[in-house]
Amino acid sequence: MSKKLIFAVLLGILCGCSGIDHDSRKELSETFVAAIAQGDEDQVWDAFAPSIRENLLAMYGDDEEKAKSELLKNLQQGLKTRYEISDFEDFTESKKFKTAVKTLMSSGSENFIQQDDKWYLSVDLSK
Repeated sequence: MSKKLIFAVLLGILCGCSGIDHDSRKELSETFVAAIAQGDEDQVWDAFAPSIRENLLAMYGDDEEKAKSELLKNLQQGLKTRYEISDFEDFTESKKFKTAVKTLMSSGSENFIQQDDKWYLSVDLSK
């Protein structure tokens, strides 16, 4: 592996360039839906407000790994069913991705919360 390629990979890992974007509701929605499609449990988890994560943890007996896994599994199944997706390959480049983001954005301001200058999802899935 070339030194440039190794440097690029390390830089990507260190700067966390592919995390959830909390700067606005739109950016949060885009990176959240992309994280679901990419199967990234940690990013999906990070999109939710801390209070929502606490509720989800309580549902799974404080087993964070299980809570993350089940959350991602349920969200992926929901996307697949709603948008008739067989797999997520090329999903983030599709019209269905844009529709999913738009749907989340228009779901209502009560589904988003701003804390410490960061936007989070505030949908309580534990109920």
